[in-house]
Amino acid sequence: VIYRNKVSSGVVASLLTMLLAAVLAAKNDIEFDFNGYTWTSLNCACTAAFVLYMPAAMSQTQLSSFGKVYYNNVISIPLIVALDVLAFGDFLKFYQSDLSDISIQLQIILFMSGIAGFALSLSSFRCMQKTSPTTYSLLGSLNKIPLTLFGTWLFKTSLSYDGILYISLSLFAGVVFAYTKAMSNKKKQDQVSKQIILPSNVKQTKPAINMG
Repeated sequence: VIYRNKVSSGVVASLLTMLLAAVLAAKNDIEFDFNGYTWTSLNCACTAAFVLYMPAAMSQTQLSSFGKVYYNNVISIPLIVALDVLAFGDFLKFYQSDLSDISIQLQIILFMSGIAGFALSLSSFRCMQKTSPTTYSLLGSLNKIPLTLFGTWLFKTSLSYDGILYISLSLFAGVVFAYTKAMSNKKKQDQVSKQIILPSNVKQTKPAINMG
């Protein structure tokens, strides 16, 4: 809607399926928490706004991938600090805590977490530059499957049979959405190519020269 792109019926159907499955999965969540779902919804809204704004922002700058990651992280610092002061207070707790109690293992984990976050941002920007939005969307949909399974195992989440069913349906709809979007974009590219490329059987003829 924002970029005035035409959306196929398959894309609309898969989006509605994802939305319905997500609502039903939340309804059948054994460990439902209102605050948790509120922050999750806020995260989804911010992520969608970021993905929609990023292509336009990248087309207007000549920065390298490293520069984009650097400024992206610098700009996010005030927002993180503001949210922490208003809602969590982790920075204050960290400032008031005794740093000598932090083990070497935890320091290494925190350091590696920062490197992994930087590498993730850098790879995302490089992926946006080197691949099409469709490919990026497809990979983003596919990685949700192992992420969901790993998160369920890591945090020992209890799921009902209905919850598992609706989560699986939502993940499947995400894959269908990415595939449908890829096919739709491929069809548009083929149509544009047919309009640009001239038929090979058309021969150019030189005008006859009248010698008389």
